[in-house]
Amino acid sequence: MLPNAETMEKDMREKSWAEIAALARSLQIKLDAEDNEAKNLEARLRVIKQSLIENMEHPGMDARASDLYFSLSALMDSMEEELMKHDIERHEFVEFLRALLAKLKTEKIKSGAPPKATFARHKK
Repeated sequence: MLPNAETMEKDMREKSWAEIAALARSLQIKLDAEDNEAKNLEARLRVIKQSLIENMEHPGMDARASDLYFSLSALMDSMEEELMKHDIERHEFVEFLRALLAKLKTEKIKSGAPPKATFARHKK
């Protein structure tokens, strides 16, 4: 049985970012479908995984948690339809991403980071 996001989140609470990066490295990303869309999604998930690992191994990760939370949250929102289409919302890496979002949200709250103003970039 695959661990769900809540179980993973509990396991991540007390782990360092390096330990979570090691956990991410151990997760496999393989989709059952062989069509081009599935292969594209699988490749995107691999890029996300590598990017997350690099971010978590960065010495300043604690300071970056808030920005990473917003970026990952927006990314997951944009991919939700695609994940459901390929029926991988219970994939172990997707569950890991959900647990990571929960940990990042907790870290953001602990750090007292102000909410990010997403509309600021649209000002002229």
